[in-house]
Amino acid sequence: MPRPPRSRIRRAQPPLTRTTTFTDDGLTLIVKESVSVSGRPFVLVHGIGVASRYYGPLATALLTRGPVFVVELPGMGAAPEPRDPLPMARYGSLIARWLEASGITDAVLVGHSMGAQVVVEAALQHPAAVGHAVLIGTVTDVAEQTLPRQMLRLAQDTLRERPDVNWIVATDYLRCGPRWMLKQAPVMVAYPMLERAAGLRMPVLALRGEHDPICSEAWNRRLAETIPDSAHHTLKRQAHVGMYVDAATPAALIVQFAGIAIGVDETVEAGSDGGVVLEGRAGAR
Repeated sequence: MPRPPRSRIRRAQPPLTRTTTFTDDGLTLIVKESVSVSGRPFVLVHGIGVASRYYGPLATALLTRGPVFVVELPGMGAAPEPRDPLPMARYGSLIARWLEASGITDAVLVGHSMGAQVVVEAALQHPAAVGHAVLIGTVTDVAEQTLPRQMLRLAQDTLRERPDVNWIVATDYLRCGPRWMLKQAPVMVAYPMLERAAGLRMPVLALRGEHDPICSEAWNRRLAETIPDSAHHTLKRQAHVGMYVDAATPAALIVQFAGIAIGVDETVEAGSDGGVVLEGRAGAR
């Protein structure tokens, strides 16, 4: 008999060993980390309204290759809510200042959905700390840059996600609250992703799920083509939160792209397609 969503979610969480907070000019960032494994650090940044839980399987897979830091941004998860909505540049500067204060260098920054925007800003503001950037399910497609259209795409995505994914997203949204979501969503939708991403000078990997209605294949390719050193890949059979359902495949792609190793250990809640090939521009790594 299938386990209920909450049981599956608990089993999918990684052995993160410490939780810290970082405060900068009134904003608090929560960081859950495991540094028991040496190697390149991975920093995982979540999307709007959610928190660290949906990164559980991916964090577990990446822990076999290096230390992992999973953040919770202000206003989401357990992080205190700011008074006003934050521009992505401010979220990015918070990550950048935490990286600098923590002495983290050559990091692999991974952002999902709105988190991809935050990763772009952090990488632009503190490029010395970022070796590679990974953008998963990036928003917002310039062809659909309105809040009603994005709400429709989100509703479509719920029909394609697994029940435990929908449980995580729904309960995290409730915890975040509609007030903050409605404040922050217009900022996310209006963010000029192509313009900002074009300034990145480190290698960037753009990932999306095959059945993701929020980040289309055309949009993901256009994003990759905008970035000087980039590659892109589509995760088969996955929707917007595909890195939760099949963590081994994106983890293997990430460590391959970053030149760390080929493949990762299989983990609970993660299967592997194997034989994945990155597509990119001629100069992409």
